[in-house]
Amino acid sequence: MVGIFSKRIKELREIKGISQKRAAEDLEISPQNLSYYEKGRDAGYVLLMRMAKYYGVTVEYLIGATDAKHRENVNINEVTGLNDLAIDILESSKREKGGIAADIANSIIVSSAFLKLQNAVWDMSQRRELRQRTLKISDIKELKIKDLQVMKNDERYAILQLIFPDYNLLVSAVNEREIKDNIDTIAQLLSDKYIPEAKSFSDIVKGV
Repeated sequence: MVGIFSKRIKELREIKGISQKRAAEDLEISPQNLSYYEKGRDAGYVLLMRMAKYYGVTVEYLIGATDAKHRENVNINEVTGLNDLAIDILESSKREKGGIAADIANSIIVSSAFLKLQNAVWDMSQRRELRQRTLKISDIKELKIKDLQVMKNDERYAILQLIFPDYNLLVSAVNEREIKDNIDTIAQLLSDKYIPEAKSFSDIVKGV
């Protein structure tokens, strides 16, 4: 099975636009060995260091300990979860455009609509990950309301599915509507801030 290390060194080589043969020569290993590494073999620390230097990334990035390619971005990534591209865009914007990207990001993140959007997306992702359980009516015959309050999410979800067969469809529809509504609210918020003369977001869409 190909692990994250193998995927990343192959991706970095392809981004660099070089062949396995050329990369192997530069890394002082055989093309066959590089092929093995890109297909799933783990590398020793000395070679990891050499690869990290060659591709201009951290060892931590190569082995999947962080999604930040560059050392200066590691702490930002660990605290916020922002990837390299997002960090680079924010840094470039601050340096070249007076930090407008950060201003836009701040406007979105501190809005109540963003918090609602975050919760709605989280709820949807959690529901998709819930373990499916097979229950019978006899399993819940003695169930009381107070029992539901202390149950794990997957158990509660399975019971609601049994009692209300359309529960999942209903909740998903409500969840999706909430996500769309909050995205629209955020778009309107940005419109009001950066295009104050526009009457509404629909006006902007019509004008495009």
